[in-house]
Amino acid sequence: MKAQRLIPSLITGLLLFAACTLAVPQARAQEAATLAPADAAVFIEFDNLARWRADFKDDELADYLRAHSPLNRPPEVWLMIQAAMGMTGDQIIDTYFGQTVALVAKETGDHKPGVIFTRVSPENARLVQTRFELREVGKVGRFNTFITPDGKGRFGFDDKWMAFAGDEHAEYFNTVLGQAGTGPSLAKDKDFRVWIGRLPKERDAVLFARDLAKNEVHTLALQRHNKDLTLHYAGTSDKGVEMLSNLGNAGTLDFGPLPPTTIAVASLNLKPVHPKNTAFLNRLLAPQTFEQDIAPKLDAPVVMFLGQTPSDRFENKPGFSVPAMGMAIKLKDKSVAADLDRALNGMVLIANVASAKWQTDPIELTSQNYKDHRFAVASVGHVLAQRTGHNELEPLKLAYGRVGDWYLVTTEAHFFTQCLDANDTGKTLDKSDAVRHMGLNASPAGPVGVAILRPQLLADHMQTWIDHWKQARPELFAQAVAGEGLMTPAARLMHNAPIAVGMMKHLDAVTLQMTHDGGVVQGRLEIKRKAD
Repeated sequence: MKAQRLIPSLITGLLLFAACTLAVPQARAQEAATLAPADAAVFIEFDNLARWRADFKDDELADYLRAHSPLNRPPEVWLMIQAAMGMTGDQIIDTYFGQTVALVAKETGDHKPGVIFTRVSPENARLVQTRFELREVGKVGRFNTFITPDGKGRFGFDDKWMAFAGDEHAEYFNTVLGQAGTGPSLAKDKDFRVWIGRLPKERDAVLFARDLAKNEVHTLALQRHNKDLTLHYAGTSDKGVEMLSNLGNAGTLDFGPLPPTTIAVASLNLKPVHPKNTAFLNRLLAPQTFEQDIAPKLDAPVVMFLGQTPSDRFENKPGFSVPAMGMAIKLKDKSVAADLDRALNGMVLIANVASAKWQTDPIELTSQNYKDHRFAVASVGHVLAQRTGHNELEPLKLAYGRVGDWYLVTTEAHFFTQCLDANDTGKTLDKSDAVRHMGLNASPAGPVGVAILRPQLLADHMQTWIDHWKQARPELFAQAVAGEGLMTPAARLMHNAPIAVGMMKHLDAVTLQMTHDGGVVQGRLEIKRKAD
C-alpha cells in the first residue's frame, strides 16, 4: 500500500483518535507543557493510554459503548494506518500513544493552528518514517522534520517525541518546534501555573484553555477511581462574573419540596433575574409590576427538575410513566403566590385565545384540593394531543401553586401532589438516603449550584416508553431500532432510547457541584458506576 493513499488520511485519523481518547490515567505533571510556547492558548495532555486501553478492554460499559457506537466499525483511515504499519489498532495505541499525548494550539476555536506531541522511542519513530515514506526537510530546533509524500502532513522527531500537524499549520508547527524545550515554555508561564494549581495534584488528564481578549480561562482535570470518573473544573469569564453577581444566600443542597422519587434535579443559588423585557408579565400582573412587586418577594434557590408518575396512577392508564418537568422557586414572602397564580391563569387564557385557530377544545383550567391544599390544573396535554395526533401527550396537565415556602410549576398534576406529601412529611429528596450516599458537600463555601441525575430511575422511566412504542407503533419501532427507513425525529428517538437505557443501566449516579471563590467558578462532576 502506498503512503500517498494514506495522506492526508493519516493526519485526520490521528487527530480523530486523539480527540476521541481525552480521558486517560495518571498524568505526570504535564511534561509536554515544557514543549509548548508560553503564549499557547490551548493545552491538553493525557498519559498512559496503554493502561487505560488495557483496563477497559474487558469493561462491560466500554464493550456496550463500542458495540452501539456509530463508530463501532473502525473508520477506513484507521484500518489503512494499521495496514501500513503492519500493526493492530491496540498495538498502535500502545506503541505510539501509550505514554504521553498532548495537543498545543495557538488559539481557541475550531480549525486553529495546532501541533500534537506524542512520546515514542527512536526505533518506533524510524518505523513511522519508513512505513509512511516521509521525506526529510531539515532541522527545526532540536527536531528533525519531515513532510509526507503528498505534502499535506508535517512530522518532527527528537530522541523522545514525535510531533505532527497538517501542512496548513506549517508556520505554527515550525514556531513550536523551534522553541520546544529551549524557549519560554507554557510550563513556566505564571498564568498557566496559577490555574493548573487550582486543580487536584493527583490527576489523570488536564486541559487548559484561555482567551485573553475575552478574559476567559478554563481548566479541567480528570481523575479515575477504579471505574468511577471525576472531572474538576476551574475557570473564569466575564459572563461567569456577571452570573456570580446575582448569587443568593441559599445552600446548594436545597431541592425544595421534591419527593425522593425525583429522577434529576438542578438547584441554582441564584436570585430571580429580572427578564430583559417585562412588558408582557406586567400586563398580566397589572396594576402590579414584576420589578417592584414580585421579584423582591422571591428568593434563592431556583430548582429545575424531572420526575415521573407511574401509569397506574391514572384512571385511563396510558401504559407508560408520564414525565413531570418543572421548576420550583423559593418564596421570601408567601403572599406572592397569589400574584403568581394570577399571572399563570392569565397565560392560560391567552393560550386559549391564541390556539382558537387550531379548532381544538379549549384548555380547561380548574382549581383542585388535596389534603387542604389548593392548586391550579390546566389540561394542556388534551389540547396538544388533539393538535398533534400524539395521544401520549394527553396525560400532561400543567399544575401550579404554593407548596410550603415554594412556588411549584410542573407538567404533571399527580407529581404536584407527591411534592405536597413530601413537604408535609419532611421526606424530601435532599433528606433521602439516595442523596445522602452521593457524597455531596451539604454546606460548601461559596455555593453556586448542585445537580444530580439518577441513571437507574431514568432508565426505568424510558423503558416504559420503549415498551409502549413496541405495542403502539410496532412497525415504526422495529424499523427505528434496526436503523432502517426514513429516520424522522420520532424514529431517531426510538432508535437511540434503547441504547441510552442500556448505557444508564451501568451507572449509579451523576452529580455536579459548583462553588465560587471570588470571580473563579469551580466545579466537580462525578460519574459513579453501578456496583458489580
